[in-house]
Amino acid sequence: MVPGSLWQATITGPTGNQEFKVTDGTWTNAWPANNMQADFGGGVPVTINYRPGPFTDGWTPNINRVGYNDPGLHGWEIMGGFNGWSSPVVTLSNLGGGLYWGQYTVATPGTNYFKFRKIGDWGVSIGNLAFGGDMDVTTTVANETISFKLDLPNGRIAVPEPASLALLALGGLAMLRRR
Repeated sequence: MVPGSLWQATITGPTGNQEFKVTDGTWTNAWPANNMQADFGGGVPVTINYRPGPFTDGWTPNINRVGYNDPGLHGWEIMGGFNGWSSPVVTLSNLGGGLYWGQYTVATPGTNYFKFRKIGDWGVSIGNLAFGGDMDVTTTVANETISFKLDLPNGRIAVPEPASLALLALGGLAMLRRR
């Protein structure tokens, strides 16, 4: 398989929450590590997308991305250790085309684990697409704002690290100072 090439399969028939993987046909290699979860709705055809990596675009995973077209049946929210997994910390805005975005201000510095979850339903959740389990984000100062991005069709997630954002800001200041 050529890195970055797109492989697709369209599935019709099953309804409701479904799990799936992409495999090379032997189960020796299968992506993502944990099953991908999707709400297939009321018999609407769902196209599954697979792109072999590696990728250096700042999104995760940086290898072997599995996504699916967004039937637009529900929204997404962030659940996590920010509040002991007790309730959503933010509902993501639908930007169209299967892209969702939201921000959350983390009160206390530290590492927090989280997942993207179908609004109100643990039956469909997305964590670390490459290795399974939860995703994590580390903040270094109080009241740090984190941006969450979910790109369903392309099977990728972006959560900028606050430290790298600070480095970008410092780099920008240095460039302004040179002028």
